[in-house]
Amino acid sequence: MSQNRPVSIPTSSHNSSAQYPSVAQNGPSVSIPTNPSESISSSHDHSTPQNGPKDKEVMHFSHPHKLSRVNLQEDEENEVICSGCEDTLVGNGYKCVEPDCDFHLHESCFHLKREIIHKSHPEHPLTLLPLAPYDNKDGEFTCNACCSDGTGFTYHCSICTYDLHITCVSLAERVKRADHKHELKLFYSCPVKDEDFYCDVCHGEVQKDRWMYYCEPCQYGTHLGCWDCEECERDSLLDTQAHLLDTQAQLQRLQLQMQISRQSAQFIASCAASLASLV
Repeated sequence: MSQNRPVSIPTSSHNSSAQYPSVAQNGPSVSIPTNPSESISSSHDHSTPQNGPKDKEVMHFSHPHKLSRVNLQEDEENEVICSGCEDTLVGNGYKCVEPDCDFHLHESCFHLKREIIHKSHPEHPLTLLPLAPYDNKDGEFTCNACCSDGTGFTYHCSICTYDLHITCVSLAERVKRADHKHELKLFYSCPVKDEDFYCDVCHGEVQKDRWMYYCEPCQYGTHLGCWDCEECERDSLLDTQAHLLDTQAQLQRLQLQMQISRQSAQFIASCAASLASLV
């Protein structure tokens, strides 16, 4: 896990001349919406193309070169990674026009708000940075939501040294798993404070300051990445089935033991009666 120590913002091959905005100290106030799909709001957005038709080359604040629109199909051999969210780029997006520059952005990442207020950190606005402002050569940061490292875009608070992946910023506030009867609510820290808590899907420990999905009535919770993990869900169902089968086997063993005990008791009683008749 990287240590977040603010320094002057480093440069990289894909954004060496990009200018990093400063956080507005006295900007307009922004209300925090209650709709989960509107959990972030913004007072600045300068990423929208301004150069006319969609097929024209455009600029993005995070990159020094012009970008052109693309529509990419899924290709396992030549996977394209978005430089913003670090996820696979399939569908509409943007690519750098320079032949030796491997900078790509999802269309949604291209249009991200430059400054937001998030419910997990309402004290200060978070500013979108293309590279984390820490003293490491890769621009690496540790996300305060999922506690994993990233080298792409970050929503950053310079006052608190607080960072969020752009994917974590837009997480749904309520989700549903097929193997649990209630919705799970997003918590910005582990709600179980007095004892260690383990994910009910992968069974790994959940760190106390880590976001998680949790059902309070059932005390059921998961890591952020586990709630919709098909493989994890399948494993969980298999574990449940195995547990039921094991329980059934134990019941059958108990029933057999009881039957043997009854037969033994009957045999002893019969022997006792036979001996009594001889006397």
